[in-house]
Amino acid sequence: MSTHLRYAASLSGAAVLIGGVLTSAVASSANPLHAFVRSAAPRTTIKGDLYVNRVLHVLNNASFYGHTYAHDAAQVWKGLTVRTGGVNVMANGITVASGGLTVTAGGVKADSLVLSGPMQAQNGSFGGNLSVTGNLQTGAISGSTATLTGKLTSVGVDAGTGSITTTGALSAGSLSAATISTTGALTALNVTASGTLTAQNLNFSSGGSVNFANATVSGLTLGTNVNISGATASLLNVGQPSGTTSPLNLSENSKTVALGVDASGNLSVPALAVNGPLSATGALNVGGTATFLGNASVTGNATINGALSVTGNNGITANLISGPVPSGQQNPGPIGISGSAITLSGPTTSVGGVTLGSGSNLNLSTVSGGSASHIVANQDSDVAGSVSVTVTSGSGTSGQVAFHTAYGAAPIVILTPASDPTLGSGTTPAWYVTPTVAGFTVHVAFPTSTPSGSITFDYVVIGS
Repeated sequence: MSTHLRYAASLSGAAVLIGGVLTSAVASSANPLHAFVRSAAPRTTIKGDLYVNRVLHVLNNASFYGHTYAHDAAQVWKGLTVRTGGVNVMANGITVASGGLTVTAGGVKADSLVLSGPMQAQNGSFGGNLSVTGNLQTGAISGSTATLTGKLTSVGVDAGTGSITTTGALSAGSLSAATISTTGALTALNVTASGTLTAQNLNFSSGGSVNFANATVSGLTLGTNVNISGATASLLNVGQPSGTTSPLNLSENSKTVALGVDASGNLSVPALAVNGPLSATGALNVGGTATFLGNASVTGNATINGALSVTGNNGITANLISGPVPSGQQNPGPIGISGSAITLSGPTTSVGGVTLGSGSNLNLSTVSGGSASHIVANQDSDVAGSVSVTVTSGSGTSGQVAFHTAYGAAPIVILTPASDPTLGSGTTPAWYVTPTVAGFTVHVAFPTSTPSGSITFDYVVIGS
């Protein structure tokens, strides 16, 4: 065979080795080569069919400007590079044992792509299923269903209304699917799941977010360093309305506090410490002890069914302290103040009566440092005052002194002359009073003389 024939045979054999057995152009029998082969210095042209029963070797390159068909199998030992146009596999798939598959442009299009080793691509899009038992690394991937037993690393993953399932690690800049399930770690900047999200570990990059579109989260255990700062929730339900135990526990400083709801619908807290302001527009019920380390300000009403204990020296400051209003009444009921000593500083006004208990005394302060205490009627003529009696021919009767408020019984009236009771006669008259609940009358009589004039008496009234 001539040199040109051997060169042409080697060139065609390399093409069959890379592209496969070219059976689409193979006939049932071979024609002689000499009638169809024309030798030239730069190239060899074969006008008919070329059959190689064993191996066709090409030392340099083999170029095909038409189609290359391999009906049985095509094997490449070092690598297959497709510059443009892509690789179209209609059935049976592509199996890459080693070396990987690199497509610089055009992408890879297949009804089904199955890989047992790693796959790396800039972008991936599939309309059917993607199954990878090794690792998958891609810039962005979209499709209906992705199943991986290895590791998935991608800039973005969008499964639409389909699902993403992986038994390895799942890492993506953006992840969106109806159902996301992984038994490995899930790391993403943004996660959108309109259905079920299952992950052994869920990690988010700085500034990431999770969007559960109408999803139900169950069996959630929060670890340490949980930060929900700035989170906004229109509704947060903890526990069940039919439950009878507190559904929320807060633990700190080796203590645990259970938060719940009582039978009346109130928030139930065993103990509450408020270091700052406490505002309650409704009712605030404290079943135990309420301790205020700072100031307590109540703009509305405060009802204390138990005891109110105030320690320290500042006491209670209030414009009005009244007893509880009995049921069916409008006026406050009785109120009691007890103590070994009760000090009232400043003027004290009693709208009602003041009653000293049995065996109690009203003690005025002892003179000390030039100060003393007084009982001042404050121009209350029902308690103390002055009255004049006109005497004619040795006897006289005053007009009645009427009380502004009637006593419950006829009081005791004590008289003291405030002017000369003898009226210059040298004889001291006798005087007495006749009290009633409404007032009293002063009577004067001289036993021996019959002077005339006016005598002034000061009086003090004490109810009996």
